Amino acid sequence: AAAWVSKSDLLRNVIAEPSVRLSTGRRRSVPAAATVLEHDGAAGVFEAYARTHRRAARALGRALDLDFSNPAEMASAVPVVRFTFG
Repeated sequence: AAAWVSKSDLLRNVIAEPSVRLSTGRRRSVPAAATVLEHDGAAGVFEAYARTHRRAARALGRALDLDFSNPAEMASAVPVVRFTFG
């Protein structure tokens, strides 16, 4: 759970240096840019996720002890980082 806490090393690092390298699937160490979303953008991400993945959203909400049906609450508690390959 430390990765989503606003004081985590990961979050502090991407705020300090948004130029990152990501590995996913067959893509290894690809340059990307990290952007921490503002509250409204993060709430939109949580709302879309809850709409698309209802069961997983409920389970995640229980695991984090947060109400996933309230995107504003989620956005206040959990930072969202958008990674853009480039």
